[in-house]
Amino acid sequence: METQTRTQAFKNAQEARRVRKKLVQAKKRGRNAVFVMMILAAANVLYGAAAVLFLDDGNTAYLWGPGPGIGFLAVGLIFLGFTIGIHRRNRVCAIAAAALLGADTAAAIAVGEFGDWGIVDYLMRGVLVFGAILGLIVCFKYHALRKAHKETENEEIYRLMRRGKPRIKPWQKLVYFLIACIGVGALVYGVLAGIMGQEVYY
Repeated sequence: METQTRTQAFKNAQEARRVRKKLVQAKKRGRNAVFVMMILAAANVLYGAAAVLFLDDGNTAYLWGPGPGIGFLAVGLIFLGFTIGIHRRNRVCAIAAAALLGADTAAAIAVGEFGDWGIVDYLMRGVLVFGAILGLIVCFKYHALRKAHKETENEEIYRLMRRGKPRIKPWQKLVYFLIACIGVGALVYGVLAGIMGQEVYY
C-alpha cells in the first residue's frame, strides 16, 4: 500500500513538472507576442499623433474622410486593445490581431506595395505576423491546458491552474495607459480639427 502511494506521488510530481514546464513556455512565448503587439500599437499611435499634430495632411476634414494620422491612431488603439487581450490570453483578440495583420499583408501584396521598403519591409512584416501567430498559439494552448486539467486530482497541478491568467504588471499598465492617452488625445484633436474646417487636401 505504501509502495503504491509513493508511486502515485511520484507520478503526480512528474505530471506537475510537465504542466509547469508548459506554463513557463507559454508565458515566455506570450511575453514575446505581447511585446511585438505593443511595439506595433505604440508605433502607429506615435506616428499618427505626429501626423495629426505636425504634418499638413494629418487631419483632413471628415467630409472627405479621415487623414492618414487619424487612420494610424485608430489602428494603434485597436492593436493596443489586442495587446492587452493577448496578455490576458483572450482568444478573440488573438484571432482578430492575426486576421487583421494577415489581411493587411495580403492586401499589400495584391496592390503591389509589399516590399516597397526592401528587406526592411519583409523583416518588419515577418516579425509582426510571427508575433500575431505566436499570440494565437499561446492563447489557444493556454486554454487547452486549463481545460485538460480542470478536473484534476493532482494538488500541485490544481494550485498551478488556480493562479489564473497572467496579470498585467504595474509598469506595463503605465505603458498601456500612456499609449492610450496619447492615442485618444491625438485622435480627439484630429477629429475636432477636421470637423472645424481644417484645409482639405484632394
